[in-house]
Amino acid sequence: MKRAFVFIDGGNFYFKLKDLTSRLNGKYSLLDFNFRKLAEWLAQPNELIEVRYYLGVVSRRKNDSKSEELYANQQRLFRKLQKQNIIKENGVNSIFNPSSRTCGSLRGRQKVEPW
Repeated sequence: MKRAFVFIDGGNFYFKLKDLTSRLNGKYSLLDFNFRKLAEWLAQPNELIEVRYYLGVVSRRKNDSKSEELYANQQRLFRKLQKQNIIKENGVNSIFNPSSRTCGSLRGRQKVEPW
């Protein structure tokens, strides 16, 4: 049997999943999604060896309720990935910009060891 590895681009995956779930009137969230099952389905009929989820880390800012909310949500996602035995790889740091209510990036990459 052949071996398979699945790599998920967390940023693009998140926005596509968000778009799809918004069409379902918010019935599901990113935290409801079973990343492990998707990886197993993608790997068929091969043996799934490893799944890695790549994403930028949200920076936390004191006295900024939106950045605190984004940070807390991302921490919940990290715990979910860990429970599904998915390796999280941090890439470019994300920063919340309160004036535009968007996330941006800092230059450079930061490799963080899996849990």
